[in-house]
This record gives sequence, structure tokens and C-alpha cells, in this order.
Amino acid sequence: MLAALPGHAAPTEAGGPGPGAFPCPTASAPVALGAAQWNGWGRDLNNSRYQPEPAIPAADVPRLALKWAFGFVGGPVFGQSTIVDGRLFVTGAAGRIQALDAKRGCSYWSVDTNSSVATALIIGELSAPRKFFALPKLKRKNAHIEIDKPPSAVLFGDSAGFVSALDAQRGTLLWKVLADTVGSGRISGSPTLYKSRLFVPVNTEEHGTTPAAASVVALDVATGSVVWRVPLPRSDAGLSIVSAPTLDVGRELLYVATAPAPHRDAPPAAPLAPAAPTSPLAPAAPPVSEEPSGVDGIVALDLKDGHVHWSRALDPGSRTAGPAGDPAVGGQGSPILRNALGGRQVILAGPDSGVVFGLDPNADGAILWQSRLALDRAAALPQYGSAADYRSVYVGSSSGLSALNIGTGETRWSAPAPTPACSWGERDCAHGQSQALTVMPGIVFAGALDGHLRAYSTIDGRVVWDFDTARPYRCVNGISVSGGPLDHAGASIVNGMLYIKSGDALLAFSVDGK
Repeated sequence: MLAALPGHAAPTEAGGPGPGAFPCPTASAPVALGAAQWNGWGRDLNNSRYQPEPAIPAADVPRLALKWAFGFVGGPVFGQSTIVDGRLFVTGAAGRIQALDAKRGCSYWSVDTNSSVATALIIGELSAPRKFFALPKLKRKNAHIEIDKPPSAVLFGDSAGFVSALDAQRGTLLWKVLADTVGSGRISGSPTLYKSRLFVPVNTEEHGTTPAAASVVALDVATGSVVWRVPLPRSDAGLSIVSAPTLDVGRELLYVATAPAPHRDAPPAAPLAPAAPTSPLAPAAPPVSEEPSGVDGIVALDLKDGHVHWSRALDPGSRTAGPAGDPAVGGQGSPILRNALGGRQVILAGPDSGVVFGLDPNADGAILWQSRLALDRAAALPQYGSAADYRSVYVGSSSGLSALNIGTGETRWSAPAPTPACSWGERDCAHGQSQALTVMPGIVFAGALDGHLRAYSTIDGRVVWDFDTARPYRCVNGISVSGGPLDHAGASIVNGMLYIKSGDALLAFSVDGK
């Protein structure tokens, strides 16, 4: 185990479920990766946020009912819920990592990280090299078959710029390393795991006249050692990364969405352009930028050594702005790599600026199409993640939800955001849909700032289910908390269960609550 650096506390040693918990009656078993899971921010390497095997038929979605609620202490929770091998791994705003039983909500272990964690948790197997760990070879019996399960780690970044690995079975610290070389970094975008490498986006805060900067670090999963570190070029506007990088395994590239960094004395947001019909604009192909220039854009890095293959600036000057220090303010959601009809691959980017882009990965990110959303200019807000199935990309905004054709950007349908009264009253009551979306066959789930989680038909945008999460809950871990606006991380769906975080609560839904 690597110790924490001098002056920085290591996570508190895990020894049980923690205060206010609902302990599981059996000990935690080894954790192994499988097909039915939601691992990391976007579920898959392409960050599609698409669950192809939800074990919930679309026809049964109107019957979804609350099965249980789990309460958090210390403030609202942000990070995406991760579900692997029957375990539900969650983060709290106060920096507590917990491993729950995904069906019952009971707790196996918890650990305090001493820093807030807004990223998704990722489970990675540590099968090699074993010599770095004093962990035995784990075996688990299933019927008459003995299954070997290599030790696994829970991987995450925190607001102090550290990346940590915890033993997924017990919660004990395996290693903890500082991801930047300055010591003023923070990790807002979720790391991405591929084989034995963990790719971590790091933001470095501005200092005086030195603008904020961003970099990407590749770490060895087994040891936490740095394989490569690539600082993205600085600019007068500063640069930040607030979303998870996306893998393109075929081209051996890593796509990173960049955005201007929020400043401590940030000016008011620039007014958005007048709303235009949601139809594709004329294709445009500006010259490839040699360096990111402190604007919204996509950068393609080599998986092996991190060198920049290409970069593409996207609609600078019309993005929304937010307060400095927000763990995930502004910026673009993760790029999504998808196949259009005919087999052509498309990188889907945006839409924090109100424009969704389709880029050509075979032509250094040349713009294939762009489509402007009709936005509420008075209520502009960041959008933390689109979702895409095999036909459409679904994007939320201050005005509602839209489905665009992956290959052309043409609008298939648009659904205005419903405007019910907020349960807490008129003050701060908004209805935009900035929360990351989640899609399964036939249904796209969208959370709104009014606290409502809604299920829309992917065929025509019709709302087929609506649940107001902004209400009080008596939780399985013995505490009472309240839900609130839905923002940042979206729903996770695995094995017939849907999980969503609202206010101080983690909510678990199933068909008829069974």
C-alpha cells in the first residue's frame, strides 16, 4: 500500500458500515466484473449512458415504484452510482465511500476519504501484477462450480487532486497518489478505465495572473504509478475538464472535452444566440486547431503516450457560465462515440453551448453536422451528459428534451419540460433538465431541477412515468432525509433496478417496488 503524501490525510481505514448504517447480515464477498453492470460515468467505454439489458421491459416502466431509500449525512450527493456484481458503490458530498447491497440497500463497508468526491467510482480488477499486493487469491463457490475472482479496486478522484484505490471487497486503502505536479489540482471529471490504465482528467486552479490549466494523467491500476502525464496547452481564458474521457479502442485514442475554466471573478454569462429551430445547420469544417485554445472543444490523445493527435474547437463564446469552485460547473458532457446507419462512426459532442455536434473521427474531428437547440435564454444552464442508443442522441436543456438523429443531427422529436409546482415552493423553482440522461431500449430517463424524474418514450417523446423525488424519506439505514432538485449524475439501471440520487437520498426503484 502506498501511504498518503506528507501533509495529506489518507482515507480513514474501513472497518464496517459506519454510523447510521444498515449492516448487511453476511460478510462482503469478492467483487468481479460482469456483463450486467453500470461501471463508471457512462456505463461503457464510449460513454453512451445506454443500458442495453436493463431487465426492465419498456412496457413495465409505468409500474416503477420506490423499493427503498438510503440516506446520506453531510449534504447532497453528486457522483454517479456504480453497480458491479451485486454491489452498489456510492459517494457522498462529505467524502464518504460506501459499498451497499444493490438489492436491499444494506451496507458492507464505508470509508471517509477526507475530501469531497464528485466523480463516478470505477471498479477495476487487479489481476496483475499480484506481487504488489498482500491480497490472497480469492475464490467464490457458485453451486458446484468454483470461481476464481481476482482482487478488485474501487478507483476515484477527489477535490484535492488525489486518485485513490480501495479494496472493493473490504474498503481498505491500496494506494493514493497526487494526480498533478503543482498540488492545487482537483478532479471534477470522472476517470476512465481501460485494461490496466486509468485515465484521469485534472484541473489546476488559477494563481494570480496564471490561468487555470488542465491535464490528463494515465495511471497504472495496480500501483498508481504515472505512465504518462500530458498538460493541455494553457490559454488566456484558462482550461478545464469536467467530464469523463471517452475511449476509441479501434483508433487507440482518448477523446477529452475541454471548456474555459470558471474564474474566481467570473463575468456574467454571455447571452445566448436567439433560439433557432432544432434542425441541422449547414455543415462546416473549420481548419483543425493545433492546440486547444481555452474554448469548448474535443482533444484526441494517444492511449499509449498521451500525445495530441488532433483537437477541434466547438462554438466558443456562447457557453453558459457558473460560479468558481463548483465541482462540475459548465463545460461539455463526455463525448459519445456511436455508429450511425451505414456503419460510419460519429463523435457526439455538446451541448453546453446549446449546439450539438457530430464529428468525424476519421477526419481529425471534422464537423459532420451541428444542430442548435431551442433554449430558454433566461434560464441557461450546464448539461452534464447526453445519452445515445443505436439511433438517436438524447439531449436535455433548460427548455426540455430532444432526440436527434445520430447520422444527420435532424430532430426526431422535442418534448418541452413540464412545469409543475416545486414541492418546496416557488423560490428557486426551476424546470430545466441539466442532469445527465440515461437511456434503455424504448425509454430515456431525465431528471429535472424541480425534482421530478421522468421516463420518456424514445419513439415520440411522450412521458410515460413521472416521480417527484423532492419529498421526505425514512431510509433503510435508520435516518430521515429529503430529496431535492435532480442535477449532475443521472440514473443507473442494472438487473431490474433503477438508482437515482436526490438531495440527501439515494433512491432505488423496481417494478411494483418488488
